[in-house]
Amino acid sequence: ASQFLKDNLSVYRYGGNFISATPGFKSEEEIKTSAQNALAKAMEVIKDDFDMVVLDEINVALSLNLINPDEVLNILKNKPYGLEVILTGRNAPDEIIEIADLVTEMKEIKHPFKEGIAARKGIEF
Repeated sequence: ASQFLKDNLSVYRYGGNFISATPGFKSEEEIKTSAQNALAKAMEVIKDDFDMVVLDEINVALSLNLINPDEVLNILKNKPYGLEVILTGRNAPDEIIEIADLVTEMKEIKHPFKEGIAARKGIEF
């Protein structure tokens, strides 16, 4: 199964840590530039021959005004037929919720952070 994933999965990472308590904290300008670069990559990637594209934490970037919601709506409205686009993150704007086929809200029941365990490399970031 792992070879299958290696052959059939592409990961593009942008951003990084933007919570001041997390090692590697970036300036607001670095975060905004990185978010805009990620959006540009998303616009490019949706034209490729993928079955699914996950735009992880894009709703957070939208809610923090790091990227323009009209550009994200443009991606969703003009994506290739059959391409599944998944947007994750809190505080999705109303216009994103409106165009979505499925919206799910997760509720935290238990989290290691409440026990004093900081964000872990490879898990939370």
